[in-house]
Order: sequence, then structure tokens, then C-alpha cells
Amino acid sequence: MLIGIVFFYSYPNREMTASELLRYFRNHVVFILIPYILWSLIYEGDAIY
Repeated sequence: MLIGIVFFYSYPNREMTASELLRYFRNHVVFILIPYILWSLIYEGDAIY
């Protein structure tokens, strides 16, 4: 829900094109998903060890 609010208010004057959405999702993958996956692997490795 918070991401939707931030997305709505940070892009009010921009056109929602495919390239704009691709850039948005690429930024979120780099800054949210990749660190989450890395941290999960470290956490699971520590739990197994």
C-alpha cells in the first residue's frame, strides 16, 4: 500500500509508459529484491551451519 502511495505522488506529471514502468520496476528489483535474496541466503546459511 505504501509503495502505491509513493508511486502515485512521485509520478503525478509523468506519463505512464512502458519504459517508465520498466525503469520503476528495475529500480525496485535492484534496491529491494536483490538485497532481500542475498540476506535470505546468508540467514539460511547461518541457520543450517
